[in-house]
Amino acid sequence: IGTNIRGNTQAALDVAKSFEKKAWNEVPKLAATEEMLAAIPGHVSKAMKDVLVTEGRTPKAAEMIQAIEGFMKGEAPASVSSMLPASPVRDVNTMRQLLLDSMKEAVTDQDKRAAGKLYGAFNDWIETAAKMSSDPTTAAKMSIARGITRQNAEIFKGQPNSAGARIMKDILERSDSAEGIVNSLFLNPGSSEIKNGAVQALTSLRRAYDTYWPKGSPEARAAWDDVRLAYWLKMTERKTGDVNGPALMATNIKAALNNQASVANVLFTSEERSRMLRLANVLTDVSKKNPNTSWSGVSIGSLMKDVGNAVVTMLGGNSVIGRAVVGTAVKPIAGQFNAARARAATGGGMGASMPVLPPPPISGYGAGYGANQDR
Repeated sequence: IGTNIRGNTQAALDVAKSFEKKAWNEVPKLAATEEMLAAIPGHVSKAMKDVLVTEGRTPKAAEMIQAIEGFMKGEAPASVSSMLPASPVRDVNTMRQLLLDSMKEAVTDQDKRAAGKLYGAFNDWIETAAKMSSDPTTAAKMSIARGITRQNAEIFKGQPNSAGARIMKDILERSDSAEGIVNSLFLNPGSSEIKNGAVQALTSLRRAYDTYWPKGSPEARAAWDDVRLAYWLKMTERKTGDVNGPALMATNIKAALNNQASVANVLFTSEERSRMLRLANVLTDVSKKNPNTSWSGVSIGSLMKDVGNAVVTMLGGNSVIGRAVVGTAVKPIAGQFNAARARAATGGGMGASMPVLPPPPISGYGAGYGANQDR
């Protein structure tokens, strides 16, 4: 599931970057006038008021600020060879690209932060420059491109230095384990707290899938269902992959819906939450009536039928989350459906994919269900 979440989010980011690149490529050349250039210092000073920039501590940011000063003065960038002509940068978009390249080369956290703020300040200035332009077409296209850049940053980076931004970075860059991706989003559902920044990150993920996967498509739903399923499995399974017994599962479900309501409310509809609570109540009742806590000696005939059918009725066999709940709820009673659950959950290996991009590395959960609901 963690690998799915990363793959789906990276796929959405790839689409976002392609949209951004296309938008900027369509912006006509815009030469900066003296009036436009005079507005740069205000944007830079506002963005960098709390940021220290030095050549030793933040080398790329220092390089960028020097390049911006040269751009304002009409000076050519430092040449790597006397054989190359000295050509001052005049075009606004060309300068933006040069700054973007420098920002990507920043290594330390301090340099990345400072370089990012400088790049953001220059992009903010671009909007000002566009408004000053006498060409309405150029101004409009530049405003559109800038809007896409800002939207991408809001979705995939979030508020700088916020907990939500750190979670999004973990999802896209974390390399230690797929499980770590899930743990960066969710604490144990039995906890009385939620992961700091989790709600913001979940909101960003949902927005990313709705914006950059075809909206309302099976692929977009599958990407979001992987996130929902990750939390459900935190509620219902142990780290070993074994499903919790009825009593513990019921306790976790109730704790998650009550103590972590802000997360549950983002992930599940009110109807789904109501059904989960009803499931917890059923499991609590079942565990109290069963004197054999190990379940080893229970005849599963009528009990399997009654509880299994009740779960299907409550949660709906035709919903993605319902299929997951039905599977995990009856496992402590049936005791033998690992392989069946794997097939039902993955739909035989079909996952979220987009025609214009390579599919995520491991099949998604939700799309497989949609293609295999008859089976």
